Amino acid sequence: MVAIRIAASRAALVLLLVAATPPGTGVTAAGKPWIEAAVDSAKITVGSPAHITVRVHAPDGFEVGAASLEGEPKDVVVRDVTAGPQSVGSEGEKVAETIITVTAYATGTFMLPPAHAIATRDGSSPDTLTTDSLRLVVASVLAAGPDSAKLRDIKDVVRLPGRTFPLRAILIGLVVLAALVAAAIWLRRRLRRRGRRAAPAQPAAPPTPPEIAARRALAELRGRGLHLRGLMDEFYTELTAIVRTYLGARFRFAAIDMTTTEIMTELDARRARGAITREVTSLSRQLLDDGDLVKFAKGRPAVEAAEAAFDAAEHLIVLTQPVAPMAAATGTPAVGTPGAPPSVPGTPPSPATGGGTLVPSGASRGAPEGTPAAPGDHGEGR
Repeated sequence: MVAIRIAASRAALVLLLVAATPPGTGVTAAGKPWIEAAVDSAKITVGSPAHITVRVHAPDGFEVGAASLEGEPKDVVVRDVTAGPQSVGSEGEKVAETIITVTAYATGTFMLPPAHAIATRDGSSPDTLTTDSLRLVVASVLAAGPDSAKLRDIKDVVRLPGRTFPLRAILIGLVVLAALVAAAIWLRRRLRRRGRRAAPAQPAAPPTPPEIAARRALAELRGRGLHLRGLMDEFYTELTAIVRTYLGARFRFAAIDMTTTEIMTELDARRARGAITREVTSLSRQLLDDGDLVKFAKGRPAVEAAEAAFDAAEHLIVLTQPVAPMAAATGTPAVGTPGAPPSVPGTPPSPATGGGTLVPSGASRGAPEGTPAAPGDHGEGR
């Protein structure tokens, strides 16, 4: 009887100790995983990185995925998520660590969203682990002070020692330069006239169509493999330049010198007139916005996202490339469209293969740009 009472007392003491174990010191009494998070610096300056360390503690038999933030607050950008190697905790549990690097481009106090991770065990439903929100203070890089926000007065002009401005020598040099330019122009015209007399003029080669030039540029960019080497800034700079050049040549506006907002205003106006479809404007906005995010917000997309950008650019060309009028009337696929026989770049189509004047996709021949095309002629149907 005494032995039974002693055993019961020991069992009650063990249960009391397990129940009193705090959740931040190891695996709980029920053998469930738990999560914790901390930021290495609660105060940073604009553009500086802050590293959030998220650790998931789980007993044997659990598989833990990489942690991530639940959303992204305004003016805070997630620059990198790195999953570290798993280790063993003080209580013998498995510890999975994830480091999330964030930065901000505005000053103020931000509440970072909670981090979460998923732990799974065979034969049981997954557990979603969530941390508390973290506080991050972003300060200005300018020196703090009572006069830091005020404009300083203009300083006096400083006279540099030395000779005065050589106006006479510059004028003589400009006269000599003008004479040399005039002599070069005269000599070039004279040689050109002699060349015309010596050989008959060759017909000028037809300009390369925009869709062929864009596909060649995309193929060259893919062959260089910038995205495979992690050079995402250079890759998206050249990809958006190809898209801008193509849109400007296809729709006849200076897209290469415009911002993304100005380009989308031009495309939205054409879509309102029925000249292009909504899918064309959506693809264009997606490609240009992704490029701006990488170039200006320092985004780091994955290689799969870069490959998807290649496909989106190719699909944009397919949606907007011209259709030969004879092929559209007879139902024969035109050169450069899906299902058409391959053509030699730079060779004009012959009348036998549906050659003729090309019209934009989704518009009827002879109709003004603002006239809606017949159903089934838009790029979304192809």
